[in-house]
Amino acid sequence: MKFSIQQEYFNKTIQTLKSAISTKDMMPILQHVYIDCSGDNIEFQANNLEIGILINTDAIVEEEGEVCLPGKLLADVVASLPPQGLLEVEVNERGRATIRSVSAEMEIQGMPTEDFPKLEFSNIDFKNYMDKETILKAIRQTVVATAQDEIKQALTGVLIESKDGYINFVGVDGHRMGFVKVKSDTELERMIVPGKNLKELYKILSKRNVFNVGIAQDESKVIFECGGMYFVSRLLQGQFPNYERVIPQNFTAYFSADRKDLIDGLKRLRAIAAAGGDNAIKIALGEDSIELSTLVSEIGAGREKIKASVENDGDFEIAFSVFYLLDALESVGYSTVEFRFVDKLSQALMTSPEDTDYLHIIMPIRLCVVCK
Repeated sequence: MKFSIQQEYFNKTIQTLKSAISTKDMMPILQHVYIDCSGDNIEFQANNLEIGILINTDAIVEEEGEVCLPGKLLADVVASLPPQGLLEVEVNERGRATIRSVSAEMEIQGMPTEDFPKLEFSNIDFKNYMDKETILKAIRQTVVATAQDEIKQALTGVLIESKDGYINFVGVDGHRMGFVKVKSDTELERMIVPGKNLKELYKILSKRNVFNVGIAQDESKVIFECGGMYFVSRLLQGQFPNYERVIPQNFTAYFSADRKDLIDGLKRLRAIAAAGGDNAIKIALGEDSIELSTLVSEIGAGREKIKASVENDGDFEIAFSVFYLLDALESVGYSTVEFRFVDKLSQALMTSPEDTDYLHIIMPIRLCVVCK
């Protein structure tokens, strides 16, 4: 097996694969990168059984073959070689790879390929293609609301399902919910994708110069395709909540404010709120402003007034976790956000006039309990 490839492409490919290279010792083969040379194409794969990544790239193939090389070592070696140069890779009959640059020569011992769980997509039909930025937005605005508690497996993932001409993305952890819908003519079966896997997909897509992303699925996995790269994630089992039932109605209070002003104010109050042990931030609605404040404690207190458009018949005050508020606000890129309230004890709805296909729900903190 022998091929030549630009260091830049080689390094970028291996760095992309790193998130799918296992760090556990139970199955050593999963710590390796599978490389297959045929024709004028090289196929690279990594698969830790949680996620798998396959990347096709052009190269000069002099001798066809396949090998599995230790992923972390390969990544470190390739990254250390001079950039913007051509690398020559040659693998002998014992699976030992020699990587040559203009000034350096490195050797890495590989493993047989028989036990590597190879990814295969020849029979997969990618019918549903979405704009990359749309998928990135849907992931960013929903994965922020997924649970971290592995006991509730289904809540650690994002629900993706087709409904009424849209594909809905939903993340919920019992305290908050992120919801995005994307117009689509094709349909996907209902599935729950692990939030941590979508975070890895987000990192990879953000760095790839592509416009569209295809989605396909089977009973146990979902596959995302973009520009010769395939990202595979296992699916979660379990009952996902009926998210439509928790969207509040019949609001009695409202405010609209600049998102950056809210983020800046919350960040200034965050340290005191966290030091008090409750993380609570009160929001009091005035006539043409809102006041953010921490609970008064022996540690200290803080408050900040922010200009806002307010609709409210009387005094209204409600409290939320400062971290949940910041998570929601920082996951969107809108200039203006709107908050709507039913009462002081019911979930609040955050939206933006800039996007009617997005909403975020946050459960309040009961002030009477926090103050005890």
